[in-house]
Amino acid sequence: MIKYPKYYLITILLGGVIFASGCGTIKAPTDPETIWTPPKWEKTTKAVDPVWKAIRDRKVDADRPLALVELIDMALGNN
Repeated sequence: MIKYPKYYLITILLGGVIFASGCGTIKAPTDPETIWTPPKWEKTTKAVDPVWKAIRDRKVDADRPLALVELIDMALGNN
C-alpha cells in the first residue's frame, strides 16, 4: 500500500467538502401540473442590476426607421 503524507488526505477531504457544498439546488414541484415559481427569499435577496435597469429604461424613437441592429438590441433588451 502506498503511504501518502497527511496533507494529501486533508486536501482531498477539504476539496470534496467544497465540491459537495456547491451541489445545492431549489426543489422542483412534485406534481407536473404545478407551475414552478421562484422561492420567496429569491425576490428579497436579489439586488437590482443597474446595467439592466439602464437598458430597460431606454426609450425607442419609433418615428424614424430602425436599423436591424437597433431592432435586435431592442429585442434582446426586452427579452
